[in-house]
Amino acid sequence: MSKIKFDYVVAEEVAVEELKDFIEEITVEEITAEEVLSSYPQVVKAIRFGLLLLNGDDSSKKPEYTLREPILTETGGVAYAKLDINTRITFNEKKRLAKGLKKGDDIEIGGRLLAHSTGLTTSLLDKLSRFDFKVLEQLFTVFV
Repeated sequence: MSKIKFDYVVAEEVAVEELKDFIEEITVEEITAEEVLSSYPQVVKAIRFGLLLLNGDDSSKKPEYTLREPILTETGGVAYAKLDINTRITFNEKKRLAKGLKKGDDIEIGGRLLAHSTGLTTSLLDKLSRFDFKVLEQLFTVFV
């Protein structure tokens, strides 16, 4: 299967500013454009490709991510092509997701929280392309 080539549809400055505003709204902390570029390079790239919509001024909408490489079923059909990103994980949800884990199981809890925020199961995280996983992983750090 040949890789699909993506062209940028959003200027870097616009993508950085959009992500900067989004991060500042979620974290209520200021961040510089340089910090955005160094900490979230794949997220900026996803916005530039038109794959990630942060929904601008409408904070009631969840960010929407179109997978660069959709998750396919065993028969080759598309199982997941788009994900709505949950930007808030409550204390009780974190507690429920951490149930049964030992202290120090950071990778497992991180996987469970990432799966929860994307609506995927932890086993489906393995089916994400490297690019899609990196985008979601970097974006996820804003919410935790």
